[in-house]
Amino acid sequence: RHSPNMSSIVVSPGESVKVQFSWGAGHKKTDLDCAAIAFSESKVMVDVCFYNKRSACNNVLTHSGDSQDGLAPGVDEEITLDLRPQRLESICGFIFVVNSCTDVKLSDIQDGTVVFKGSAGQTLGEAPLPSFDAFGVVSAILYRKDTTGAWQLSFTDTPTKGHNFQDSMPQVHKALTKTVGSGFQGLQGDFDLVKHDVVTITEPPPLVPLEPEEDEPTQVLTNEGDDLFVG
Repeated sequence: RHSPNMSSIVVSPGESVKVQFSWGAGHKKTDLDCAAIAFSESKVMVDVCFYNKRSACNNVLTHSGDSQDGLAPGVDEEITLDLRPQRLESICGFIFVVNSCTDVKLSDIQDGTVVFKGSAGQTLGEAPLPSFDAFGVVSAILYRKDTTGAWQLSFTDTPTKGHNFQDSMPQVHKALTKTVGSGFQGLQGDFDLVKHDVVTITEPPPLVPLEPEEDEPTQVLTNEGDDLFVG
């Protein structure tokens, strides 16, 4: 079930990646929450997607909804990433956090897994949730190392005592420092972490084609300093 700890993923234009989280309920109600934090090339955490904020970064990230018991067969929670270059702008990576919002620890979880799927349904990477004596884990980082379109996937498996992604920020920084580099700025703003209605996981709508961008006018300077615009 283990994939290599780090693997290179080539994402084609128009690609989407689904990050699927599954777990068994065991003998206790098992409410795990997955979140994805986006970060920029300038090492700033720019936004987060989770059960109460189901889209982020202008829909680059979308969340399926909150599974509060782990009883449903198959995938319990899913985050979809729209990795088209036109949508990403300065975003160059995502870090994924899984937390238990109750007194259930990861060591109590049965058959927990995180799976990265490509647009065609192929498995890009997969790993079990570790059986830590902890309430959460900074599970993985997906980041772009260069301009070739290749993305690096690293399963970081950093345990955290936090019951949500905000409580886990010290471990998020630790995982980013080890995998990507130091000097990251944290998330800004307040986030509603209060539990609301359960949402049943549904298939997200297909990606909407982007309108082609018009060429910008070219500015040419004459010897006299006048501006000449060529359309």
